[in-house]
Amino acid sequence: MDTDDYSPTPPADPPREETEPGHDDPSLAGTASALPDRPWLEVGVVLMIGVIPHTVSSVVDALSPPEQTTTWTYSFTAESLMHTAWSASIIAAVLWVMRQSEDPWSSFGFRKFRPVKDTVMGVGLWILAWVGYVVVSEPLAVVLWNMGFDWSDESIWENGVLSRPEHALDIPMIIVHSLFNAFSEQLVITAYLVSRLRRLAGGPAPAILIAATLFATYHMYQDIWGVVNAAIFGLLFTSLFVVTRRIWPCFVAHSLADIVPYMLTLFEA
Repeated sequence: MDTDDYSPTPPADPPREETEPGHDDPSLAGTASALPDRPWLEVGVVLMIGVIPHTVSSVVDALSPPEQTTTWTYSFTAESLMHTAWSASIIAAVLWVMRQSEDPWSSFGFRKFRPVKDTVMGVGLWILAWVGYVVVSEPLAVVLWNMGFDWSDESIWENGVLSRPEHALDIPMIIVHSLFNAFSEQLVITAYLVSRLRRLAGGPAPAILIAATLFATYHMYQDIWGVVNAAIFGLLFTSLFVVTRRIWPCFVAHSLADIVPYMLTLFEA
């Protein structure tokens, strides 16, 4: 063979990565994938599992006369076990829906847990949310008072909506119940709904508003201040998730938001 006439075949160009239209957002780099065939059906299923039961129960509690909210009473441990089982069912179902999708786990915020950074970020988020609640609730209380709006001064413990922890033996159940509740709600509202709605509703802003509103609605049983508190927490949870794409700081903050009030109630004089 005449080597002068030989020219090696140039290597083929590497295949270009296909990106889904509208996925040039840097925060989604490496996480883009095709939406399911019926994305709104999938979203509807998750809402039926993780949002609508909470909302219906919350609305019923909020609208029921006080004497009807105490018709059935349970010990704190019994109620916590029921709620923990409910949360575990939601977690299992939503994780299965996520697994069936073509999205990587990282697109739902499941990235390697960083014990120090994620915990510090979560504590900071929890403190910021409570500061925001104080800033918003004070002027809101004045406005509502001037409008003649009357609300119950009773706490969620006193009006019988929630069972109240009574002794130190309830502490393990407080922690278990709060962790399961926080993870299930963050899994549905933040990890799943924000990830889906930012692509279906036209961007992160509508996703944040819709998810935070849903989060606030199923805290109606805690009266208007519970709704305001949940709305602030929801806005901060979802906003941080959009920025960091991490579920763990939101989980830490939500866990603290559940555990601390129980502990304060348990040890108050």
